[in-house]
Amino acid sequence: MKYLYILTIICFTNSLFAQFAFVHNDHSFEISGLATITFTNRDNINTPNKKLKYFDPRNAQLKFEYNYKFVKCVLQADIAAIALASTDPENIGLMNLYIQIKPIRDFKIRAGFFKVKYSRSNLVSEFDSPFFNRAEICRGQIFGSRDFGINVNKSLIRGLLNFNVGMYTGIAETSLKGKNDLNTNFEYVARVDFAWPQKDKETDFDFYNCHLPQFTIGANARYTNKNSTIPDTYQLLVIGGKKITQGYDVGFFYKGLGIQAEYNYIRIYPLQTERLMGSTKPYFNVGGYYVQSSYYNDKSKIYAALRYDRINQNDNFIGYGDRITASLGSFFLHKHLQAKLNYTRILSTEEISTYNPPSWKNQFRIGVYYTL
Repeated sequence: MKYLYILTIICFTNSLFAQFAFVHNDHSFEISGLATITFTNRDNINTPNKKLKYFDPRNAQLKFEYNYKFVKCVLQADIAAIALASTDPENIGLMNLYIQIKPIRDFKIRAGFFKVKYSRSNLVSEFDSPFFNRAEICRGQIFGSRDFGINVNKSLIRGLLNFNVGMYTGIAETSLKGKNDLNTNFEYVARVDFAWPQKDKETDFDFYNCHLPQFTIGANARYTNKNSTIPDTYQLLVIGGKKITQGYDVGFFYKGLGIQAEYNYIRIYPLQTERLMGSTKPYFNVGGYYVQSSYYNDKSKIYAALRYDRINQNDNFIGYGDRITASLGSFFLHKHLQAKLNYTRILSTEEISTYNPPSWKNQFRIGVYYTL
C-alpha cells in the first residue's frame, strides 16, 4: 500500500533506550524513554549521628526524533527534573532541542540546545556509565555541559577520527532563561577525537566485551570573554572576563575491562580583581582530573568500577577537593533493566567553592533504571 505505515521496535544497547519507530518512505519518527528511581543515604557533618535518607525520581525521560533524508530533529526532556525544577546540569529538564542536517557524507551541522562537544565524560550519558554523577571537574559546575549554539562535525577514516567546532551562548543551561546575556560575546569550542580500531561507543565501561583492544583519545578547547556574569558569590561557570579552557582524555577497553582518564585546565582573567585574592598575577588557574577503571562480566551481566577525582577551583588558595567513588551494578531483561549501587567518600574539600560545598562525607546511592 502506498501509505502503509510500518511499526518497528528497535532496541539500541549502546544507549540503553528502547525505541519505537514509525517508518514511511524516507520519513521516520522514533519515541524512546527511560525512568530511574534512586535511594540515597548520606551522613551530615553539620548534625553528627544523623543520616539523610531520601528517594529521588531521578529520571523520567521522553525523547522524540524525526528523520527525513539528511535532516534530523530531536526533542528530549526529563519530566521529573521539570517537576522538581532541578537546576543540576546532570538532571536538567530540557535535555535536547536541535535540528541537524547532513548535506554531504561525513559532514553534519547541528543547531539548537544540546550537549557541548567538549569533554568525553560530558558526552557519555549517565546510563552508559557505572556512576550516577560525573567527576566534579566534569559535572557542569565549572564549564557548561549543555548550551544553545551551532556545531559543525566532520568525520574521517570511517568515523574513527572526528573534528568538531562550535559557537555557543557561553552561559550554559542558564541560556534556557532567555534574554539574560546582554554582551552577546559567544563561547567558541573545538574538539578532536580518535578511536581505534572501532568507533568510540561513548561508554564508560566495556559492556560490548571488545575482543580487540580499543583505544580512544581526545583533545578539546573553549574560549570566551564575557563582560558580565550570572549572579553568584564566586561563580566560575559564567564569569566576567576572559576564560580559556583546555582538556584531554584517553580510554582503553578490552574484554570487559575499561580504563579512562581526563584532565581539564582553565585560566581566567577576571574583570573583578577581587577574585584574584591579592595575587599580583592578572589571572588565576582552575584544574582537575579523574581516573577510573571498571570491569564488566558479560556472562553474569555484573560490573564493578572505581574512580578517583580531584578539583582545584583556585590556585591562589591552598588545598583542593578530592573524592573516591566505588560502583557495583548489573543488567537484566536484555539490558532493559539496570540496577547500580554507588558509594562516594569525600576525602577533602577546598576552602573556597564556586558552588555550595557538600554537607556530607559519605554517601550510598542505589538506583534502578528501566527502559520503556
